[in-house]
Amino acid sequence: MRGWMAAIAKERQPRRQIGPYRELAGLFEFFAEFVIAPFDDAAVSLFEPFARIRIGTMDKKIGLMRR
Repeated sequence: MRGWMAAIAKERQPRRQIGPYRELAGLFEFFAEFVIAPFDDAAVSLFEPFARIRIGTMDKKIGLMRR
């Protein structure tokens, strides 16, 4: 997303912003298909026992969301 935002900001001519805006809109449409699992108190309770396992934090969170 940052790339398309940067491309839009870089272009001073509105007509040259059309393509990056179209790509950005397509990106939002793509991500609208996904369900985002909450990282809430219940998830933290599951996450804490795994804190000492030596894998990335984000990997642990993903593993918990797939349960």
